[in-house]
Amino acid sequence: GVETSVSLAWPKNAQNVAVKWNWKTEYAVTVNGAVTWVEADSVFAVEAPAAPDEAQFFHSWDGDVPKFETFSPTFELGVTKPMALTATYAPVTRVTAADAEADVDALKNAINSVGKSATPVVVLVDDGVYTMNAASRAYQCVLTAPIVIRSVNGSAKTSITNTVDLGMFDASSGANKSAIVGFTLVGSTSATDNIVQ
Repeated sequence: GVETSVSLAWPKNAQNVAVKWNWKTEYAVTVNGAVTWVEADSVFAVEAPAAPDEAQFFHSWDGDVPKFETFSPTFELGVTKPMALTATYAPVTRVTAADAEADVDALKNAINSVGKSATPVVVLVDDGVYTMNAASRAYQCVLTAPIVIRSVNGSAKTSITNTVDLGMFDASSGANKSAIVGFTLVGSTSATDNIVQ
């Protein structure tokens, strides 16, 4: 419990009564208003609650979240103090696998259609290889909204090829909390599950 006082009672004729109080530090971890008491210096599994409706998808965390977990719907949190986190959600635009078979233009068109929104947006991308071609290099996706481009099944299933000189995403116009999550960038230096813009 979390009480700081307790009442004890024993018979009047009791002798040699001893009370031992065992202290253990716990901290409150609050996730979207739900409080869990967690032992200090332990690890707590954080999971974003379900989206409020089918038209929305997990976007990012606000609050006491480690920087590299901002866009992860689940992660392990080291608890060293009282902590509060809020999962945020945003309208979702879907890029289908059929689009992936053509080229990356379908992906870029989907992103550009929402990238200048005034509110957060999630672009959810089906498995596939999104291949750059010469025409695709002629323009960028300009992001002015907090946009998260997220693959459905991670970097093992979804890639964008020919990205060495891509410059595909321009987040220089003031978009905060934008990220590409769960893609292999073929021709880049690494496969990544979280590229923060």
